[in-house]
Amino acid sequence: MAGGIVAGIVNMIIDYVGIYVFKTGIWVTAFGTVFGMFVSCLVFLLHLRKKDRICRIVWRKEVKKDVPLKEIISPGAPGGFQYILFTVQFLIINRLLSSHMGTSGLGNAAIVENIELIGTIFTSGVGEAVLPLFASYYGEGNTGGLRMVKRSSLILGQIVMLPFVLFLFIRPELLITVFSIEDPLMIRTLPSAVRITVMALYVVMTNAILTSCLQSTDEEKKASFSVILLAVVQITCTVVLSFVYPENAPWLAALVGNLCVLAYFAVFCRQFNDLGRHSSDNICMITSGDSAKEEIEGFFHAARAFISEKDAGLLWSSLFEPFLAAVRDGRKLPCSFLVLEKENGGHSVILRYDSPKSIIEDDAMAHVDEEDKEETEGLYNQCIRSEFNFVQRLMINFQT
Repeated sequence: MAGGIVAGIVNMIIDYVGIYVFKTGIWVTAFGTVFGMFVSCLVFLLHLRKKDRICRIVWRKEVKKDVPLKEIISPGAPGGFQYILFTVQFLIINRLLSSHMGTSGLGNAAIVENIELIGTIFTSGVGEAVLPLFASYYGEGNTGGLRMVKRSSLILGQIVMLPFVLFLFIRPELLITVFSIEDPLMIRTLPSAVRITVMALYVVMTNAILTSCLQSTDEEKKASFSVILLAVVQITCTVVLSFVYPENAPWLAALVGNLCVLAYFAVFCRQFNDLGRHSSDNICMITSGDSAKEEIEGFFHAARAFISEKDAGLLWSSLFEPFLAAVRDGRKLPCSFLVLEKENGGHSVILRYDSPKSIIEDDAMAHVDEEDKEETEGLYNQCIRSEFNFVQRLMINFQT
């Protein structure tokens, strides 16, 4: 957020000083945009260099295994395709609008792009914020957690977007006053363009959340295909509709394209099949409390109903005993505890506690990245320490 604010302020200052003070011309606005983003990157680096951040720069002296370039690039491929195809779409849209409506069409496009920019604040705020949540629950094999995040983010996204959509759908003519529009053609065509655009944004919010889910759960190919599908449908519909309804062809095409992507997610990706309140998941038990000894003993006795006696002994000696030893100073940390049943028939026990850093410094414990599902599931019968969305996590995987 700080980086985005700094980018905007720097951009505005350069625009004002360049155009109104030094009279340099319109080129300075492009420079302001680029330089503002450069300054925002410096702000991001200030965050990434701090050692207490979950997302940080780590210099590794030894590389245990070579990571294929495809594995590095694939999670970001959908976003990359999206920006490349957006450029193509804007070029086509501006060309068609200018040929059919002249400067009035370009004026409509500029205002609609401002609306879409505001909508992006909402869609990115929800759609991108859930990425680490999806990745974390996927990393520990918690399908119930994935379902919970997907359902709650979809509900939250629609609630957040609703006031913005309703306001512009009911009173689109207010934009004519705000932007001091006097062009008769824009006054006639802009309200319908705004209404269609905000309806499309409502669908965009849902698609953004589902795309984040696919990106975070090793389904990058499906997410990338959805971006390509959107571009193909939107460009095709824009060209076809320009012959029959040129004034609103781009906005109708955006709505149709996003509805097609939503149908793809629903039918082919089955992203809505697990959202029912009574959908089955792999959570055997879940409870919460604090780090008091009696609470921890209660967690342990509850878990014994789902794991063998041998695994129960390992759970106590490798997880609960070191944890209790670390909180003997009287601290009471909020905790949650759950038992998961894995696809292979085994179980995982997970203790989360609210602490800015791990209180257990036992080097014998394994430490893995929270998003690395392959590494996490490959470690059995030992306690794994990791950070989980600003809280600490202790986890043991038991084989069948």
